[in-house]
Amino acid sequence: MPFSSIFFLVGFLPVVLLVHFSLRKIALKNIFLVLVSLSFYISGEGSYVAIILLSIAANYCFGRMIDREDANASTTRSGSARAVLAVGIVFNVALLAYFKYAGFLVANLNSLFVPFGASPLHLAQVHLPLAISFLTFHAISYLVDIYRGISKAQTDPIKLALYFVIFPHMIAGPVVRYNHIERQLSHRSVDASQFAYGVHRFILGLGKKVLIANFLSPIVDQIFSVPAGELSIGAAWLGALCYGLQIFFDFSGYSDMAIGLGRMFGFHFPENFNNPYWASSITDFWRRWHMTLSGWFRDYLYIPLGGNRGPKWRTLSNLLVVFFLCGLWHGAAWTFVAWGMLHGIFLIFERLLMKSSSCGAQQLSLFKSALRHIYVVAVLLVSWVLFRSDSLPHALGYIGIMFGFAATQTAAVPAVAYLTRSGALALMVGIALASPVASIAAMHLGRFYGNLKGRHLLLGACFVRVGYLYGIGAILIVCLARLASGATNPFIYFRF
Repeated sequence: MPFSSIFFLVGFLPVVLLVHFSLRKIALKNIFLVLVSLSFYISGEGSYVAIILLSIAANYCFGRMIDREDANASTTRSGSARAVLAVGIVFNVALLAYFKYAGFLVANLNSLFVPFGASPLHLAQVHLPLAISFLTFHAISYLVDIYRGISKAQTDPIKLALYFVIFPHMIAGPVVRYNHIERQLSHRSVDASQFAYGVHRFILGLGKKVLIANFLSPIVDQIFSVPAGELSIGAAWLGALCYGLQIFFDFSGYSDMAIGLGRMFGFHFPENFNNPYWASSITDFWRRWHMTLSGWFRDYLYIPLGGNRGPKWRTLSNLLVVFFLCGLWHGAAWTFVAWGMLHGIFLIFERLLMKSSSCGAQQLSLFKSALRHIYVVAVLLVSWVLFRSDSLPHALGYIGIMFGFAATQTAAVPAVAYLTRSGALALMVGIALASPVASIAAMHLGRFYGNLKGRHLLLGACFVRVGYLYGIGAILIVCLARLASGATNPFIYFRF
């Protein structure tokens, strides 16, 4: 049940909110939200909810055992607690590996050994349950934080279940660490301003998804389905640009909706995006893109591997390992692995050859700043081709066309032929919102508003408030009309 569906917007969500606010005790609210979240999951995945319940039960036990073993230890973390943690991590990774990577592993083993006479391995199609990737991240961070003493094991199974399955962030994040909302599981409240902020944030996310990402999707699908020899250079770049914007507005739209929904129910989820296409380096990009995922890999993989400690070669190899696994986490395909490794290689390139990526654009000349952004956008668009393509040969052929290394037919369709009026409008709006253009315009508007005084200030304030309400209302109405027409697309990150 996508958030961007008529049934969710006018049926599921209003009823859930009404019942939730009619309950007084936090314990009843928690039970209700757990039941609602499980129903939300069952509506899309049916009996696979058993996998989710198994994971919750197992991690509840692992957490209690780690806590108990640490309590029995006098000064340092006990070996028993470490052993339980290891078993818990193996359990969670094994669960993910079976459902997400078993078919990929069998296919690659067959391609390696069958040509040498080995009998092919056979494996029935394994369904990938929704949410299992994010569930694994939540479970591992929960257990590790208990072991590190950051959190105490949750003794109430309902509260732990709510952390794992609460429907706003269950399917596609953000990656919410247990210690971030531990207190909110027992104490939370929602006032009018917080609820209004949640509604506003949700509608903005809905607009990103329905009015930008969904209009760019047909352009992307059409261009990426064209055989390489029939694709022009301009069309190849257009497809990459449209996909880069589509995935950003699709996923950041989902994150906005999740954060907004969480706020309506009293939960404060972490931010997941910070203008990633403003980045001045690939390193900076990963501080801005899917920030909760980047933070997870940093704290639970990169630093335990050694991080920046030790010789430089060790740091660089740690980066490659992290981005190899980051790519593999996104999907059981070599295209995702190549995507992750490409980012890892450019991170190494920046560490070895470029100045510190932490220097801001204000410290650079305008020319150098522009060059940095051109470099970042070019790398990102090439990497998105790997992310979007169905196979490595298709991705490499597509990238070859982008840079003029592959032959194309003289009669290849020009880029403009793929742009409908609505698609072109979504593209222009997307570029404006993803680039500093919109922020610069808002900054100048803010300066103008700040210079107003007296009666003009009052009129300006009324204008801003009325304009804001009309704008949000218009976005919601247009989105509902668009969805009512049957035009919908699943969120891209649902398949990860």
